[in-house]
Amino acid sequence: MIDIVEDLVTPYENKGYIICMDRFYTTLNVVKYLSNNNFGVYGSIINSRAKISQKIKEEINMLQKYESKFYVSSNNDMLLTVWKDTKIVHLVSNLGNSLESEIERKQKGALPGENLIKASCPSTIQTYSKNARGVDLLDQMISYYSVDVKSKKWYKSIFSHILQISLYNSFLLYKKSTQNEMNFLSYQETIVRYLITSMRERKKKQQRVLHQKKYIQQLVMIKQVVNL
Repeated sequence: MIDIVEDLVTPYENKGYIICMDRFYTTLNVVKYLSNNNFGVYGSIINSRAKISQKIKEEINMLQKYESKFYVSSNNDMLLTVWKDTKIVHLVSNLGNSLESEIERKQKGALPGENLIKASCPSTIQTYSKNARGVDLLDQMISYYSVDVKSKKWYKSIFSHILQISLYNSFLLYKKSTQNEMNFLSYQETIVRYLITSMRERKKKQQRVLHQKKYIQQLVMIKQVVNL
């Protein structure tokens, strides 16, 4: 994983950038590598990658909604923030602190703007949520119209996911260049219709060429018979 991250960030080393990344990339070794190259880091992390003790796991499992816990690494270079919203969130940072502030949350089933409640949320979580919305929005939009490929061959699922990401990125470029208000679903339908139409026309053309070849072959055979 470090090799992938290194390829992505090398042009931006030692320039004071702060990286917000999702759990696909975040490991403790990746955070250490980025810290050594003067990057600030906020990254959501999978529980198993955080390397926390059984005692800490038990403490985390006891958290009530909107409660949080903070854990500092032994050499004080990383902070693990754990916060329970609808599910438990783990976030590791080399810039964080244990400050909290109030946020407004919508109660389940409430209409927009109604029955908002105030809840405590760590500042590290708020910073991450504010700056990592691109990845979250991408995952959200893809999940609405996902085309899952069920296969024993793992590379087919990966190809399908990459194809969906490419499709959404092309949608963003299309909207930016045309100022068209088309939504993502309509864009996908347009692409599918175009591909189907193109395939049908290609098949018709192939059939016409095949018929022409057969017709020419028949003419040649008739001419040969006549010459006999």
